[in-house]
Amino acid sequence: MSLRAHFLKPKFFFGGLVIILLAGLSQLKPDIGLTTNRATTPIPTFNTNYIPSNPDLDHSLVTPTIKQNSDSGVQPQSQPDQELIEISEELEGMETSTSPVEQTSTNTVLVTKIIDGDTIELETGQRVRYIGIDTPEITKGKKECYGQSAKAYNQDLILNKKITLIKDVSETDRYGRLLRYIYLDDVFVNEQLVKNGYAYAATFPPDVKFSNYFIQLENQARSLGLGLWGGCSSVDSITASSDIPQADQTDCPADEPIKGNAQSMIYHLPGVRYYNQTKPEECFANEQAAIDAGYRKSKI
Repeated sequence: MSLRAHFLKPKFFFGGLVIILLAGLSQLKPDIGLTTNRATTPIPTFNTNYIPSNPDLDHSLVTPTIKQNSDSGVQPQSQPDQELIEISEELEGMETSTSPVEQTSTNTVLVTKIIDGDTIELETGQRVRYIGIDTPEITKGKKECYGQSAKAYNQDLILNKKITLIKDVSETDRYGRLLRYIYLDDVFVNEQLVKNGYAYAATFPPDVKFSNYFIQLENQARSLGLGLWGGCSSVDSITASSDIPQADQTDCPADEPIKGNAQSMIYHLPGVRYYNQTKPEECFANEQAAIDAGYRKSKI
């Protein structure tokens, strides 16, 4: 039998065909994925030190921020403006005439005692002096005209009731009493006392938010002869409370022109803001005399 005929036998023919097919498949394996050792695409890593080249970006911020997503509601974190922080810190110590309603120092407390027309005592034992007004004196052995009436009016308004205390600028006076505006629900107590002739307007910077308003109310009550303006003599009616020394003065003598506010321990020079509105509690010939007495210069 010839060699060709030998290999044409069925078993040899099919065996050779299988070998040829296997050889061809071995060349195709990388392309059709028949190996388990195929190379995979590398996963990129996040470089936290990468600084983008976009000149519109702030390159000083190397900490990644969260991108705003309208669906997730996550907001980007922002860095505070250092200049604004410094300005805010500087303003905190300044004397400013801001609305007492805008102050955060507010609280509601029970009134347990009426000292006089402009001073009360709270359930905590703390005393409160009304801002911007002054009533006739009834303590320290001094009984001024309409002092008892002012106390009685104050008592009828708020004794054993819860009031809201609102701060202006100062926290306390030199006696340690809280300085506050008083509200009973929607009733502004300081206002009612002046409006109905039980108190005078008394301006003591830096707590001056309602000073002009109280002066208008006093003038109105005076013109109508309400309260002390109709029931007291002219001598009695201009006498202010003795817990504020020399509060009946409206100006200092020419040789001592500097006005001292004993509540805030601040002195005011002629020509500065609020000088004309300030009732002098002490007068000084020069700034050094005021400083030696424990006062500091007004910043406004």
